[in-house]
Amino acid sequence: MPKPVGSVPEADPLFVDLNAARGEIYGYALWKFGEEGWQLAKDCSRVGAVPGVPPSAPGFFSGQIRATASVPECR
Repeated sequence: MPKPVGSVPEADPLFVDLNAARGEIYGYALWKFGEEGWQLAKDCSRVGAVPGVPPSAPGFFSGQIRATASVPECR
């Protein structure tokens, strides 16, 4: 049987945890821009973390989505 061609899955960027690779070890939050500014659309924070602050710059259009890194929960 021939050997597989390509990289080892563990070393291939397609198999890396991209959130951890970006420094988002606590997860992320999705924010949606509208008439009232940025509103939390989805919380994808990991256990022990909370969404960080919303984006500081205003959105370019209503319905724009931005992601920000979550932060450790203060107790």
